[in-house]
Amino acid sequence: MITKILSLLAKILWIKQLGMLNGIALIISIYVHEYGHYFIADELKLKPKHPRFIPFLGAYVQHNITFDNKQQFKIAIAGPLLGGVFGIICFYISLLFNSNFFQQLAVFSVFLNLLNLIPFSILDGGQIASSLEFHKLRTSITLLLLVLGIYYKRYFLIFLGAIGLLSYFVSDNDKLKPMNKEDRDFGIFIYISLIIILVIHTYFILKNK
Repeated sequence: MITKILSLLAKILWIKQLGMLNGIALIISIYVHEYGHYFIADELKLKPKHPRFIPFLGAYVQHNITFDNKQQFKIAIAGPLLGGVFGIICFYISLLFNSNFFQQLAVFSVFLNLLNLIPFSILDGGQIASSLEFHKLRTSITLLLLVLGIYYKRYFLIFLGAIGLLSYFVSDNDKLKPMNKEDRDFGIFIYISLIIILVIHTYFILKNK
């Protein structure tokens, strides 16, 4: 009951703060992202619950814990993948029909899902990094985030980067069933490709905004 009330409160606050158009666009974008996690967790028989929103933070899908790297990767990548594809589709629809609503859907979806691919613990990227065991790449991206935050004086980025560095030293990889090489290589390809595609579309979305 409390989670439902908090979820409703989060939606009301976003609409109040961002306005009706932007608020609804953000909520839809988050729902699409979270249902990416939900559908895969359901396919893996992990008994997921429908998305719940948290005021000022975002949303989550609760499901049974898995200690299988391959399953964890599938669940973690599914949110950014479905949400990112949705955002890209919305971007091209906005170009075709000159729609402000679809443009906002594209902005929120692409940026939200790109942000979630940053490899540290509180985002999907942290789960992806643990699953793929590519700690050097995770550290490099986290350091890049810190450098960009310091250079542009964006304290939120500095904060996120610092959390990413701390999470690098806290690992539960010994509890996870490792992927075989073929699955891991394919996972890395999907992850890096998705980042590149979303970065490119972020550029074009901001250019056309």
